[in-house]
Amino acid sequence: MVDLSSRHGSSPSSTTVRTPRFTVSSQYPAFLLQKRGPKPPTAVLWVTQWTDTCLEPADSKTSCHPGWPCRPVCVLGEDSGRSTLAPQVQVLDMPSKTSVCTLKPEAGAKAGMPMCLELWKPASGSSPLLLAGYEDGSVILWNVSERRRLSRLSCHKEPVMSLDFDSGRAKGLSGSSEKVLCIWSLDAQHNLKVCRTQELTNPGIADIAIRPDGKILATAGWDHRIRLFGWKQLKPLAVLDYHSAAVHCVAFSDPGRSSEQLLAGGSKDQRISVWSVYNQT
Repeated sequence: MVDLSSRHGSSPSSTTVRTPRFTVSSQYPAFLLQKRGPKPPTAVLWVTQWTDTCLEPADSKTSCHPGWPCRPVCVLGEDSGRSTLAPQVQVLDMPSKTSVCTLKPEAGAKAGMPMCLELWKPASGSSPLLLAGYEDGSVILWNVSERRRLSRLSCHKEPVMSLDFDSGRAKGLSGSSEKVLCIWSLDAQHNLKVCRTQELTNPGIADIAIRPDGKILATAGWDHRIRLFGWKQLKPLAVLDYHSAAVHCVAFSDPGRSSEQLLAGGSKDQRISVWSVYNQT
């Protein structure tokens, strides 16, 4: 294990937290590369064979090694017959990487490019469901097995850049380049409906992650900051201020692998910050 934890961040609060703790262990597919010299260490995330590919696991509770996709996975696909990306989502079976299906909005829908994905398998059914955020500001729910659209929700005026879904509460949220988070629900008939919106301090949400216990969530912001909210009421909890460029992604650690709950953020500044946040207890 490479541990550069000489500086620790304090527990999240309403004030700004400035110094994260860097910890990368052999359990996770991330490797911390330290540059010699007066500059701080630079963290680079490397996931073998999956660089530049958008992957979402079908079931996060499987024994799949962290960072490696479960089956099936979804990829923002490219139509080989065109010179530009086509508005489609390709579903692949793993580990064979064979194509299961391709999901496209109906002709004339003009949804634009799919920007973000969330794939999961409901406890009450056997068919995987897929949420996809699109360039026109809409979120579409797909039945993967039947290859058909179940519902569509217009929730942003700008492209949907990030989303996450809490299957236990049947609620999710999405972000865009706007200064707002949109919270929506999914009913038993698979209809999406806007519940409320949350105004933000600065525009631009590149990624959203709900912690596995469903208590808090994190956002990755263009303003270089990671923000923590209570998931139930969306109450602001903390601002994690470390990165010097836009934060592109956030992810919580697997609660079954450590008693300490960690949050990781990746930024355009080529650093990964790892934070100790509120424990599940």
